[in-house]
Amino acid sequence: MNQSLVRAESRSRSGLRVVVCETEAEVSSLLPQWEKLLDRCANTTIFSTWEWLGPWWRAYGRGDFRLAAFYDESSALVAIAPLFVEQRQELPHLTLRWLHLMGDRTGDS
Repeated sequence: MNQSLVRAESRSRSGLRVVVCETEAEVSSLLPQWEKLLDRCANTTIFSTWEWLGPWWRAYGRGDFRLAAFYDESSALVAIAPLFVEQRQELPHLTLRWLHLMGDRTGDS
């Protein structure tokens, strides 16, 4: 992944490095690794691909886009969590932030 595009990065207690992408350009830089990850997984579907998630986001997305990419000690991509953050006014003086998985049927059905 192009480190110049990364906005947020941290390391979990398990040793996984977590990189958070906030733009489609950042996601594009990890697509080759994403495709290799999907090749290694037995239960992938079209819904696990950026080819589906990208158009979904452009059609139904709202709030702030986030994609968490998880890397192991050898810098291999081992997991992806496509997310978005939505702010909702719950009460007159209370705004909450909700974290959703992309494509979770929030607003697209």
